[in-house]
Amino acid sequence: MSALPQAGREPVLSLEAVSKAFGGLRAVDQLSFDVHSGEIVGLLGPNGSGKTTAMNLISGALVPDAGRIRFAGRDIAGLPPHRIARAGIARTFQLVRVFRTMSVRENVRAGATFGGRPPAGPMGAFVDGLIERVGLAGQADRLAGEITYIDQKRVELARALAAQPQVLLLDEWLAGLNPTELGVALELIRSLRGGNVTILMVEHVMDAIRSVCDRCVVMNAGAKIAEGPPAQVLADPAVITAYLGDDHA
Repeated sequence: MSALPQAGREPVLSLEAVSKAFGGLRAVDQLSFDVHSGEIVGLLGPNGSGKTTAMNLISGALVPDAGRIRFAGRDIAGLPPHRIARAGIARTFQLVRVFRTMSVRENVRAGATFGGRPPAGPMGAFVDGLIERVGLAGQADRLAGEITYIDQKRVELARALAAQPQVLLLDEWLAGLNPTELGVALELIRSLRGGNVTILMVEHVMDAIRSVCDRCVVMNAGAKIAEGPPAQVLADPAVITAYLGDDHA
């Protein structure tokens, strides 16, 4: 793992008292945390705690009711998703979204075409390199709607990486992987840090959180209840109570 962020260092992504309500339900409540360049940060919490809503606010799918979201020193709250993507934030989704009638190669090429920066070299080599990197070598010409769900998740990741993001948002990308696939996926996530990609990941696979995350932010009922290194956070009584109930605190 990388070193923890240095004191006084400007975060690449910062949420400042961000809130979002749907009717009478406050899905995100005064949420504040920072993510520094090169970190892998886990965003944790029980189902319904507001994690995906927070990801949607960062990526522009939702507009916050209050608070600020800063990326690379710029306030991006309220910008449309395509502008946030081109600024340097890419994401995957909790429910996989691929262009089912397009090939794997065409899906990934779309990310490169409409992302923030064009590739330095030939487009074809860049796209095929990403397809191989995520474990889809030999499937580039298959329709995305005809491959397995797990492989569709790989397509979605390759498409996000094709935009060459500075920050990558992974929303339960590891869900559904078997132990062998999980090990390969964790190595891939670690390798992304070496490519200067900062990662914020929503995840329920605790072994993965312990293995790859530098820090964790834990939400419950829309609010942050804990933040710190994985071992410290996962032993926090408030976190244990949020996941398991008062009898386990």
